[in-house]
Amino acid sequence: MTLRELRGGIRVGVVAHPGAGSGSTVIERVLEELFSTLGEVTVVIVSGGMEAAVAAHSGVFVEQVCRTSEGGGLGIAGPACDVVRRGVDVMVAVGGDGTLASVANTLAPLGAHAPPLVGIGTGSANVGPLVTMLGRDVAGLDWHGLTETSVDGVRYTVDEVELGIGFNDIVFSNTFFGTLDGVRVDLDARAMLCGRRVASTPVSVCGADVRVYKNGTLVLDGRNKEIAQVVVCPVNEATRFAGTAASGLLSWGPYVGCPAVLAASSTVLIRTQLTLDDLTAVEPLQLHHVAFGRLDEITVLGLAEGAILVCDGTPMVELGPTQQVGLTLAPGAVQVMRKDCCR
Repeated sequence: MTLRELRGGIRVGVVAHPGAGSGSTVIERVLEELFSTLGEVTVVIVSGGMEAAVAAHSGVFVEQVCRTSEGGGLGIAGPACDVVRRGVDVMVAVGGDGTLASVANTLAPLGAHAPPLVGIGTGSANVGPLVTMLGRDVAGLDWHGLTETSVDGVRYTVDEVELGIGFNDIVFSNTFFGTLDGVRVDLDARAMLCGRRVASTPVSVCGADVRVYKNGTLVLDGRNKEIAQVVVCPVNEATRFAGTAASGLLSWGPYVGCPAVLAASSTVLIRTQLTLDDLTAVEPLQLHHVAFGRLDEITVLGLAEGAILVCDGTPMVELGPTQQVGLTLAPGAVQVMRKDCCR
């Protein structure tokens, strides 16, 4: 699918998360620029939110729907469900990686009936495969040059209860990337589950009791491998992320073509500040990799008390030593609109 003829008759849903890293002022400006690029289309939003206020101020006609759905996580899932339920051809989400993942998780269950996602990144990181463009580039958005592409994810369960899909990475940690007083810092993941933004220091939530199984076979054991952090990542557009974070720094996944990888490191590498001195202080750095695909199931057990499952930069659930995390590939979980050429 392409949007070569974006004009009257096309219905575009728009949701935004005002709490994303760049702040509400930046997101308001992004929405203003977004609305100015849409032309003669029907814009569908949830009434009463930032989207409605910006539309009214900008003089943009929109179709408003009442908020009826409850949303978990960032609270953006509910509005996204309401907009999609009204019927849209394209879904636009404005926010950070967590915001885009939350909207993608509302689209994934719809399968082939789901509209494609246009992800506009305004968060603290914005490195995931759901990002169509960054907020600063919206003024130059060429809708005619977008093409639909399929994006894989990793489905995760806790004690066999399905909780969601990760599209960038799933990290077992005590912290996550966030913005505090305009500065990108490591935030306390447990505090965020209670709604509090507090800076913290990354420490290991793994150790000797951590065990990783692939299809029932033990492949990593903290008793004979030094494991300080475990990260799981679907490898979308492998070369695009080579050398970055979980899909590059921590694994060979981008270079050999495996669809998903679990990486275990002997020190905590997912942090806002990582210098050469940090790495040389823990040499020799050990990395262990487990590749998996469509028919594989990964199981992680034995995490420390208070470990947090952080999915796409958002703390999702607190874990403990007895809880079992299951991980499987979710191939083609959503469709995302991107530029025709590689970014």
